[in-house]
Amino acid sequence: MKCIICREDLSTSIDNHVRAHLSVSEEEIYGYFTEIVRPYKTALYNITATDVKRGVVYFSMENAMLFIAYAERYHGLTWHECCEWMGLHEKNHLLLRKLYNPPAANPHIISNVEDYYIEKFMMSQKYRSVYEANAKLIIEIRRMMAPFELYSMSRSIRLYHCLTYACWHALDAISADDVILPQHELKFTLKASSIMKEIEGPDELYGAMDFINKLSMSMLKV
Repeated sequence: MKCIICREDLSTSIDNHVRAHLSVSEEEIYGYFTEIVRPYKTALYNITATDVKRGVVYFSMENAMLFIAYAERYHGLTWHECCEWMGLHEKNHLLLRKLYNPPAANPHIISNVEDYYIEKFMMSQKYRSVYEANAKLIIEIRRMMAPFELYSMSRSIRLYHCLTYACWHALDAISADDVILPQHELKFTLKASSIMKEIEGPDELYGAMDFINKLSMSMLKV
């Protein structure tokens, strides 16, 4: 396995290796993230995500370290900017739920359509480069995976991949050429992207999510 930061073959764990690329300590990262998310609670977890029912923002230190190291080296971003974007984005998921109620749909659909709305209408443009750097990192990670790793994943994970591409494409962060998917999944992804682009306010979120959910069942058999 190669390090996505320095491209060297790893002889130690990825987490220990990435620490060597960081300009900041884990304590500083988590402390700053916690401040950004206030007054909501934070907790360490294996992914960074928001529990909207409990009002808790979960934070993955491993993912954050990798992103910060990558963003600093390849995009000239500071760790403060990365933490601010991560914290404000997750915080906005909680604020957005005060404006609408989601339909009964696949949670990946709900979270990614919300991601689109948050980045389009709620986040400051000064974090646009941070958002794009995160998308590019994930694309690079997926490209490093062997084809059988990508295509042997569960249908739920495949749907998640499609929807992240759809969100990035809808926000013009990537082009169709950056999307690595079989033809039927690419067709669904571009359709989902076009639906997201039509959203203009929180009152349109429910309908967009419901439509994409129905499309996913007919086009992907998820």
